[in-house]
Amino acid sequence: MPPRIGVNFEIDDNKGPIIDTPIRSLEQVKQLHDMDFSKAAEATLAAAAAAEAAARKVMTAAKAVLVEAKTAVDIAERSPAPRGQTKRVVVDGAQAKAKAANAGLRQAKTDLAAKQATLAAASEAHTAATAATTATGSGAEAGGSAQGGGGGDGGGDQGGGAGPSGGDGAASKR
Repeated sequence: MPPRIGVNFEIDDNKGPIIDTPIRSLEQVKQLHDMDFSKAAEATLAAAAAAEAAARKVMTAAKAVLVEAKTAVDIAERSPAPRGQTKRVVVDGAQAKAKAANAGLRQAKTDLAAKQATLAAASEAHTAATAATTATGSGAEAGGSAQGGGGGDGGGDQGGGAGPSGGDGAASKR
């Protein structure tokens, strides 16, 4: 039996399975190498964008609920109490609803911030995966050009010319 090379993926929040896939051949390594990670990153980015958009909608709804609850408090404070209730009970109930709505808005803001951070991370991962896919696809282009540099009056670390602005590439002290 050939030696096992394992690929382990562990999920931090323990909500999903731990994947342990033994790699037993060079062909499997090639398959891993040929995977298009940019497509996976694109799907992750789309999911993160959808989650962020949903969090924005929840926050908008939470703001509307808070406005409605504050309006109910104002109405309760200005109008007489319904038959069989004291005004204080009505006002306290409206204020409790406003307090709960405010807590809901704070939670929605926290959730939105988390979704925005996830979206930013997914965007960076997508950019990196796309760059890596492009780099592996274009070999020599990914390395850039090692030529060039210098220019201008001749010198610096490129070595100078024979002219008056040349030099030997080292700083000269006079």
